[in-house]
Amino acid sequence: MADTPGTSVERVECPAAKDPAIRLFIGAAIMLGMGAWCYYEGFVLKKYPYPQAGGDINAYVGWAFNCVGPFLFGPVGLV
Repeated sequence: MADTPGTSVERVECPAAKDPAIRLFIGAAIMLGMGAWCYYEGFVLKKYPYPQAGGDINAYVGWAFNCVGPFLFGPVGLV
């Protein structure tokens, strides 16, 4: 863009007005996606049964994440 005589050059500033809304939308979409995926793995595929008492803590954490996660991530994503 060439400066021609008789025209003024103005600086145009465009602040990011929708940036926080986009970040919140992305976070909500991630939470809803994680809730749906945990529900699918925990209740549809039944990939993580309840572990034996005194068993490995990793098995219990996997069960808790996939069987409690949908009820935690879903509402957080909706809020």
